[in-house]
Amino acid sequence: MTNWRKDRLNITDDKVYKLYKGKKLFNKEKYIYELKLDYTPKLIDFDENKKELIIEKFGENLVSLPLNQRQKYYPKCKELYYKFQEDTGFYLYDFRPQNIVIKGDELKLIDFEYYGVNQDIWKSNINFYKKIGVIYKDKVNEL
Repeated sequence: MTNWRKDRLNITDDKVYKLYKGKKLFNKEKYIYELKLDYTPKLIDFDENKKELIIEKFGENLVSLPLNQRQKYYPKCKELYYKFQEDTGFYLYDFRPQNIVIKGDELKLIDFEYYGVNQDIWKSNINFYKKIGVIYKDKVNEL
């Protein structure tokens, strides 16, 4: 984790406390958690004044698995990417192994600060999109 996130993120055994500098990103992420999608951790509480979300800690980060173990979950990652788009009407812009958590064989998505209606893909994540099959030959596959 980079230093700037350490100041904003506090993880306990069962909760994640996440602080935001601005209202826009706080509200964007809170909106997704309030949808109560079955593939996102539960929103336990929030504080509008502090711009803080308290979210259920669900498993470990997918990136913590060795690459050869992580790859077996790529088909499920692809399903979740399209399921999110189908359920919300939004594209995930920051979709990467760091924003997917795993417990047993169940995957959930986290970190919803960056999404929108345009089909943008962050260049830093392009290799992950290719690995899971969202991008094929540098073109985004449609639903």
